[in-house]
Amino acid sequence: MRNPVKTAAAAVSVVAAAAMLASPTAFAKDDDSRSEIHQGLKQGDIKSLSDILVISKDRVVGEVIEAEIDRKGGKWIYDLEVIDPQGLKSKVKVDAKTGDVVEGAKKAQREERRDERREERR
Repeated sequence: MRNPVKTAAAAVSVVAAAAMLASPTAFAKDDDSRSEIHQGLKQGDIKSLSDILVISKDRVVGEVIEAEIDRKGGKWIYDLEVIDPQGLKSKVKVDAKTGDVVEGAKKAQREERRDERREERR
């Protein structure tokens, strides 16, 4: 019997992956931001969303289901909404230039270690 949470997460992942192939400018809030993002991509100040997803795959537990990019404190930050294997949503912030997770990673790592300990006890 299929697990409905895993099936739903897989379906969301496929839809999200298709959306992620779009340029980060598609996730900008206005035309000025789109222009700035496009310039940042050309100058290497912003990594493409597809690059960010590859870089953060080992650092983020779950599948990205939504993404936005905004300038915060002088830096471009990707805001990623993630759904974990249990179907819980969380937010992760990733530096658009470096791919470093700047917020949300510690919680995800703690939860991953907790789940690993539970599995070891079984």
